[in-house]
Amino acid sequence: MYYYQHHIGDYAAATRHLSWLEDAAYRRLLELYYRQEKPLGNDLKRLCRDLRATTRDQKAAVQIVLDEFFTLTEEGWRHSRCDAELERMALRSVQARASAGARWRNTRQRGGTAESASE
Repeated sequence: MYYYQHHIGDYAAATRHLSWLEDAAYRRLLELYYRQEKPLGNDLKRLCRDLRATTRDQKAAVQIVLDEFFTLTEEGWRHSRCDAELERMALRSVQARASAGARWRNTRQRGGTAESASE
């Protein structure tokens, strides 16, 4: 997933208490989650490397954010809002494919071309 909606008000309300480093860690964790389209791995060392968290304070910020906003499961670190957004995007994708398929089928049945279907 190369795009996700960022709700500024929701984010600000949920993260107002975070330090600058914690906020940076949270944003990077969210971006990684969306980019991978799956839960984050449970290997903290690997996660920190993926996030470019190299100092002790940065690594501590990653752990703090994981503990507060994510849930550790057998699949890795999960985030409920990310999961809901990914599910919503997957549903939209399925609906778009079904719509395109129906449009192509209708075009073929009428003996037209793909260009005439989009007009």
